[in-house]
Amino acid sequence: MTRKKTTAVIAAAAAILVALLTTGATGVLASWQSSTWGESRFGTNADYQPTGYARSVAAKGGIGRLITDNEVEGTYIEHGDQDPGSSATGWQSFSTRGLLGLFNLDVDGNSAATFDPSGSTSSTGATVPVADSLSQMRNLAVRTTLISQPNLKTTGTFSTSAVCPIDGSAPSAGPLVPGTLQILNQNVPIPGPNSTYPFEISNSTRTFRGYLTHTETTTAQSAASELHLYVEQYLGISHEWTLDMDLVRADCGIGVAPPALTRATGPSAPTTTEDDSETAVDGGTEAESEAGGESDAAPGPEAGSDAAEAGPTSPVTVAVGERFDVVAKDGTRLGTATVEQVDRTAPDEAAVQLTVTTSAENGDRRLAQLTADDFRQLVGTELRPAAGRSADGAPFPDRLEPGTEYTGWVSFTIDDAASRMMWIPVGTAGWIFGLPDAPEPPPTVAPTPEVPPAPSPAPAPDTTVPPVPESTEPDEPASPTPEGTADPTPSEGT
Repeated sequence: MTRKKTTAVIAAAAAILVALLTTGATGVLASWQSSTWGESRFGTNADYQPTGYARSVAAKGGIGRLITDNEVEGTYIEHGDQDPGSSATGWQSFSTRGLLGLFNLDVDGNSAATFDPSGSTSSTGATVPVADSLSQMRNLAVRTTLISQPNLKTTGTFSTSAVCPIDGSAPSAGPLVPGTLQILNQNVPIPGPNSTYPFEISNSTRTFRGYLTHTETTTAQSAASELHLYVEQYLGISHEWTLDMDLVRADCGIGVAPPALTRATGPSAPTTTEDDSETAVDGGTEAESEAGGESDAAPGPEAGSDAAEAGPTSPVTVAVGERFDVVAKDGTRLGTATVEQVDRTAPDEAAVQLTVTTSAENGDRRLAQLTADDFRQLVGTELRPAAGRSADGAPFPDRLEPGTEYTGWVSFTIDDAASRMMWIPVGTAGWIFGLPDAPEPPPTVAPTPEVPPAPSPAPAPDTTVPPVPESTEPDEPASPTPEGTADPTPSEGT
């Protein structure tokens, strides 16, 4: 073998050896182009328990009278992950009587709720595992005396429901199946979903003012359906009673906790929370009012907070010029407001200028209007309606848009004795502000009677003796000379 060939063989052998050593050191036995196989298995945990709730409330609220207030307990059922199952109250009757048997209320309610991950039961007839609830009300009647015909009554059955599938399908609210509501034998229209119907019905002696609110809301995790009734009855201008009641309410949720419920008990204590505490309508003492409107009432959530904490459940006193959050009792943020100016142009006339900034929420639970119907006057501790009149300045538009600031005037005719006003948007506990003192009427000055001028005295009689006038008789004429008779005077020179 020649020297050149020997060198080439040695170089080739060395290259092969290096390749073998490198492969062994790194342990790379496959390239990226090689196939790699694996396996994944998915299943459910038999011990998994979804969280959520289903709740039903019917015929729950209160009636407030001049002397006595009474809560109407209504029916209530709730099941959740801590208490799964299905149950119903069945039809139950509730009654409350006023002093001396005046202003009596009767109503029937029925509630059913289910939280059953197994899917074996349902309150609404669902065929999949659900959290669902059903609420029903009938035979509501308010009578002036025990034997009189009801001024307010319902016929038929009001019913609504809420269904939240546990498998993650979309929740559903309603539909509301209404009966008939009559006041003074007139049918009150039932509003459509997410709307309010205000009414005023009168006869020769009594007036009924109030509203019906129908709400249906759904999110990715919850659903709720409710019909709420608020009514005030007056004999002339004298308040007799106020009824504030959830006629039917059904709600449910998966992966969320149930929101707090609130209830109303009448004009002397419009709202209370589930802890049975009661708060006077003025929401604070006179000293608090003078100190700028501080109140012990629970404030709404911080501005910008997305937490659906419960809002104020009793009226809050605010000062003129003070900006405050407008939060519903269920925690819904409606916007912010400022009472800019309050005028009292006469003892029975008042006007308020507000600046309101509506929330950006474009759903059903928002501040969509601002009218005189949202205000009440306080005479002592009694709430009375305040009749609207033509605005003293630029009024608010008929409809408020989301995320917009408005400034406008609302004007009222009020009682001479009214000392404060309350703004109560639907679903809120209300905000109270003071009224200026009634202007003193201008002093009445009796007109000075007009004294006629004294008559001029009669002129004194003229006692002057007039002078005797000179004779005006003519001199006796001379006798004429007969023609042809010679003049007796002799002519000169004769």
